Amino acid sequence: MKNYHTTKTTVSFIRYNLVFCPRYRRQIFTDTQLCAAFTETLHSIRDEMGLLHIEANFGVDYVHLIVHALPQHSAYDIVKKIRVITGRKIKEDFPQYRSMEVVWTRNFLATTKEVLSQEDIDAFVQLQRKRG
Repeated sequence: MKNYHTTKTTVSFIRYNLVFCPRYRRQIFTDTQLCAAFTETLHSIRDEMGLLHIEANFGVDYVHLIVHALPQHSAYDIVKKIRVITGRKIKEDFPQYRSMEVVWTRNFLATTKEVLSQEDIDAFVQLQRKRG
Protein backbone atom coordinates (compact mmCIF):
# COMPACT_ATOMS: atom_id res chain seq x y z
CA MET A 1 0.00 0.00 0.00
CA LYS A 2 2.15 2.73 -1.39
CA ASN A 3 1.98 6.20 0.23
CA TYR A 4 -0.24 5.00 3.09
CA HIS A 5 0.71 5.64 6.68
CA THR A 6 0.26 2.71 9.03
CA THR A 7 -0.13 2.85 12.79
CA LYS A 8 -1.11 0.12 15.23
CA THR A 9 -4.81 0.66 14.51
CA THR A 10 -5.11 2.61 11.23
CA VAL A 11 -3.99 2.70 7.65
CA SER A 12 -4.50 6.12 6.09
CA PHE A 13 -3.55 8.59 3.40
CA ILE A 14 -4.98 12.02 4.19
CA ARG A 15 -3.81 14.86 2.05
CA TYR A 16 -5.39 18.24 2.62
CA ASN A 17 -5.15 21.20 0.27
CA LEU A 18 -5.74 24.25 2.48
CA VAL A 19 -6.00 27.84 1.28
CA PHE A 20 -6.47 30.96 3.38
CA CYS A 21 -5.87 34.68 3.02
CA PRO A 22 -4.67 37.58 5.13
CA ARG A 23 -7.48 39.81 6.32
CA TYR A 24 -8.64 42.18 3.56
CA ARG A 25 -6.36 40.21 1.21
CA ARG A 26 -3.34 42.26 2.21
CA GLN A 27 -0.40 41.41 -0.01
CA ILE A 28 1.92 40.28 2.78
CA PHE A 29 3.53 37.42 0.86
CA THR A 30 5.54 39.78 -1.35
CA ASP A 31 7.97 39.95 1.59
CA THR A 32 10.46 37.08 1.16
CA GLN A 33 11.59 37.30 4.79
CA LEU A 34 7.99 36.87 5.93
CA CYS A 35 7.58 33.84 3.63
CA ALA A 36 10.76 32.29 5.04
CA ALA A 37 9.62 32.90 8.64
CA PHE A 38 6.16 31.49 7.83
CA THR A 39 7.71 28.34 6.31
CA GLU A 40 10.05 27.89 9.30
CA THR A 41 7.10 28.23 11.66
CA LEU A 42 5.12 25.67 9.62
CA HIS A 43 7.90 23.14 10.12
CA SER A 44 7.83 23.60 13.89
CA ILE A 45 4.00 23.26 13.86
CA ARG A 46 4.36 20.08 11.76
CA ASP A 47 6.70 18.61 14.35
CA GLU A 48 4.57 19.74 17.30
CA MET A 49 1.32 18.34 15.86
CA GLY A 50 2.87 15.19 14.42
CA LEU A 51 1.87 15.98 10.85
CA LEU A 52 3.58 13.86 8.21
CA HIS A 53 4.32 16.55 5.62
CA ILE A 54 3.58 20.22 5.05
CA GLU A 55 4.38 22.36 2.04
CA ALA A 56 3.53 26.02 1.39
CA ASN A 57 2.93 27.75 -1.92
CA PHE A 58 2.47 31.51 -1.75
CA GLY A 59 0.40 33.89 -3.83
CA VAL A 60 0.67 37.61 -3.10
CA ASP A 61 -2.52 37.54 -1.02
CA TYR A 62 -3.00 33.88 -0.05
CA VAL A 63 -1.16 30.76 1.04
CA HIS A 64 -1.85 27.26 -0.31
CA LEU A 65 -0.76 24.46 2.00
CA ILE A 66 -0.44 20.80 1.14
CA VAL A 67 -0.63 18.81 4.36
CA HIS A 68 -0.35 15.06 4.89
CA ALA A 69 -1.98 14.28 8.21
CA LEU A 70 -3.07 11.45 10.43
CA PRO A 71 -6.79 10.70 10.98
CA GLN A 72 -6.88 12.50 14.34
CA HIS A 73 -6.07 15.85 12.66
CA SER A 74 -9.01 17.66 11.11
CA ALA A 75 -8.51 20.38 8.50
CA TYR A 76 -10.11 22.86 10.92
CA ASP A 77 -7.70 22.00 13.76
CA ILE A 78 -4.67 22.29 11.47
CA VAL A 79 -5.72 25.65 10.02
CA LYS A 80 -6.66 27.02 13.45
CA LYS A 81 -3.28 26.12 14.93
CA ILE A 82 -1.35 27.49 11.93
CA ARG A 83 -3.28 30.78 11.89
CA VAL A 84 -2.93 31.37 15.63
CA ILE A 85 0.81 30.69 15.77
CA THR A 86 1.80 32.34 12.48
CA GLY A 87 -0.42 35.35 13.13
CA ARG A 88 1.29 35.92 16.47
CA LYS A 89 4.74 35.43 14.95
CA ILE A 90 4.06 37.83 12.06
CA LYS A 91 2.92 40.53 14.46
CA GLU A 92 5.95 39.98 16.74
CA ASP A 93 8.64 39.79 14.06
CA PHE A 94 7.38 42.25 11.45
CA PRO A 95 6.68 45.73 12.87
CA GLN A 96 4.69 46.84 9.83
CA TYR A 97 1.96 44.29 10.73
CA ARG A 98 1.73 44.98 14.48
CA SER A 99 -1.18 47.37 14.05
CA MET A 100 -3.32 44.68 12.41
CA GLU A 101 -6.07 43.59 14.75
CA VAL A 102 -6.19 40.15 13.12
CA VAL A 103 -3.77 38.79 10.50
CA TRP A 104 -6.00 36.12 8.89
CA THR A 105 -9.57 35.93 7.63
CA ARG A 106 -11.87 33.42 9.30
CA ASN A 107 -12.55 31.65 5.99
CA PHE A 108 -10.48 28.88 4.48
CA LEU A 109 -10.75 26.39 1.65
CA ALA A 110 -10.15 22.74 2.51
CA THR A 111 -10.25 19.87 0.08
CA THR A 112 -8.81 16.41 -0.24
CA LYS A 113 -8.59 16.58 -4.04
CA GLU A 114 -5.33 15.17 -5.36
CA VAL A 115 -4.59 18.39 -7.23
CA LEU A 116 -6.14 21.76 -6.48
CA SER A 117 -6.19 23.85 -9.65
CA GLN A 118 -5.10 27.46 -9.75
CA GLU A 119 -8.60 28.22 -11.06
CA ASP A 120 -10.16 26.85 -7.85
CA ILE A 121 -7.70 28.79 -5.70
CA ASP A 122 -8.36 32.03 -7.62
CA ALA A 123 -12.14 31.55 -7.32
CA PHE A 124 -11.86 31.13 -3.54
CA VAL A 125 -9.51 34.13 -3.17
CA GLN A 126 -11.85 36.33 -5.19
CA LEU A 127 -14.65 35.58 -2.71
CA GLN A 128 -12.58 37.06 0.12
CA ARG A 129 -13.34 40.64 1.03
CA LYS A 130 -10.94 43.45 0.30
CA ARG A 131 -10.76 46.53 2.47
CA GLY A 132 -12.98 49.42 1.51
